[in-house]
Order: sequence, then C-alpha cells, then structure tokens
Amino acid sequence: MTFTAKLICFLAFIFYVSFPFLPSYQIFTSLSSLIGLSPSAAYAQVPDVCEARPSGAQAPYDLSIATASNFFGPMLAVIDKYLLTAAGQNKKFRVCHNASGTLVDEINNGNPNGYGLFLAADSAFPTEILQQYGGIFQYIMGIPVLWTTYLANSASLMINNKINTTNVTSLSIADPSVAPYGKAAQNILVFLQQWEDPHDSDPNCGAPIPGPGHSWICQYPNIDLAQKAVDGGDPSVTPPPPKQIAGFVSKAQICSLVIAGTAKYHQFTANFNLPQSGVKVLVNGQQNSVAGDVQAYILGSDIQSYLVSDWCYAPNTQAKSNKVSFLRSDVLGKFAVSNKYIQQNNLGCKRNQQISYNIDLSTE
Repeated sequence: MTFTAKLICFLAFIFYVSFPFLPSYQIFTSLSSLIGLSPSAAYAQVPDVCEARPSGAQAPYDLSIATASNFFGPMLAVIDKYLLTAAGQNKKFRVCHNASGTLVDEINNGNPNGYGLFLAADSAFPTEILQQYGGIFQYIMGIPVLWTTYLANSASLMINNKINTTNVTSLSIADPSVAPYGKAAQNILVFLQQWEDPHDSDPNCGAPIPGPGHSWICQYPNIDLAQKAVDGGDPSVTPPPPKQIAGFVSKAQICSLVIAGTAKYHQFTANFNLPQSGVKVLVNGQQNSVAGDVQAYILGSDIQSYLVSDWCYAPNTQAKSNKVSFLRSDVLGKFAVSNKYIQQNNLGCKRNQQISYNIDLSTE
C-alpha cells in the first residue's frame, strides 16, 4: 500500500469523524486537492461545442445555455420537448457544452457567449459564478462508470475489486481540474489505490511510450472527449491517437447501450455519484425570464423521470444510503458514520436526507 493511499485513508477517517455532514464526494475532492493530486491539463482547453434549437435557428436567441459535456445530449432532448409546450412556442435556444470549470472561467471572464443558464456536473462549480441570482439548484444525480468497447465483456474490467490493469492498459479520464467526472475518476482511482501521478500528458496518450514518467491514465479536456477516446480515438488530435482500452464516462453518455443491454461497463457505489447543479446567470446585468422557465421545466416531475428512465441518471431527490469500501489499511479498522442534513434548493424547499456511510478500512 503506497504512502499516498495510507494518507488518504487516514485523512478520510478524520474528516468523516469531524465533519459527518459533508457528502463523501466532497471529502475525497478536498483530500485530493489538499495533497496535490490535481494534475495539469493534457491538452489546451478546447472551444465550446454548440447546437441551436430548433435546429438551424439563428441569433438572437431567447436563451443561451452552458452545460457540462455529460448533459449536452439530454439538454438538447429536453429543449426539444420544451419547444412543444405553450411556453416554448417560437422560442430559440443555443445549447453549448464543455467542461464545467472551463465554462465557469468563460462566464466569470465577461461571459462572451451570453449564457443565461449554467448546468454543471457538480455542486461546486456553480458557486463560482460571480453573477448568479436565484440560488443554486440541483437538477439531477450523475453516475460515473468505467466503460469499454475494446474488451469482450464488463467482467474483464475489474479483478479483486480493482481495475484489471492486465486488460485495461490505457484509461481515459476527463481533466480533474475542470471536469467533475474527471475528478470523480481521480477519486475512484485514489480510492482503489490505482492513481498514478504524474500521468500521461502526451498527445499520443495510449501509444506505447518508453521511459519513466508515463502512465496508463490518459487525460482529456472534457468528458465528451474522454468518451470519444474510448469510442474510436480523440478527434481533436491530428493524427488521432490510438483508442483507449477503457474510460471513465457518465452513464448518460452510454445510456442507449445500457438500455439495449449491450454496454460493457462497471458502475461503482453511489458514494461517487455527482449532484449536478445549475445556476441562472445575469446577461449584461439583466435577468433572463426564459432561464427561470427552463429551470422549472427541468425540475418538473415529468422531465426528472425522463432523465432517469431515458438517460440513466440517478433520481434527484431521494434518501441515499451510500456505501464506501476502502480496500485495505494497515492502521485503521471498521467504522460507520451516519448523519442527517438539510438541503436547500432554489425554490426554498427543504429536504431531509439520511446519509449513511459504511467504511471498510480492514486489510484484504
């Protein structure tokens, strides 16, 4: 067991005992940053990718929406549904995606694309928006999964509760410094004692590279490119590097394969699920009433059910029993912590949620 892994386990114990009200994903994120695990970007930031709705619509738009890459497809589908409602008649939208941290930087540096609604892949990045109003709202729970198209079956991905590095010789993740799903991947790898730092920042990531300082972990600017790296190689690099054996993606990105029963993936405990949250943004100092309408539409029960059934997200509002398993520790035994906390959403509704963490720190 590495010193870093031991340190993570010990610090996690202290955090859970001292701050039981904190969601565990926040604890792992904080610990990773605290001990300097955040890597540098493998590639320069890529530009936002945008689509208009209705298709082919031209500016001026009634609302421009910035969304984390994992939610781009679902958001386009939601807007298509919204256009069929009375409120959506004759409206024009632009929906753009990128890593959550990249979008935050754009919005806080002049918001050149005029985004009136920002939908992140976590609950932390929306709090960095300087021109917010109406509060932060959680719109869905995201599920990170380990996915492959290269291996014959999902059983080939894991062995003895670890990623099977005999089969998975290259692994794509999104940049943890700007992409919450990349941070979730990093947290899982730290948790499995399989994180390597420094990891590969070579544009030919995944090709056989001799010498020290190179890793099986390949980093991309956002979760969309991390998925493309598994699906056939990263198209942002010319020539494209070899496709990665497996990668950490959002379950929503492979949902059609999941529903069809053809997806080869491994899903981890709900402890690593992401509370995806959004915030309305002032545009030229003005509030956009359409942003509020779209927000309310997303939070409606019909769309919430649709995102779970058709896009493989976890339900947004429910009690959670999160179980975490540290694989081994030389110094700590077993313990459990449970605590109630109140979550305040933008509508002023308070929800009691029971969180139970069962942490196994025993040796294998």
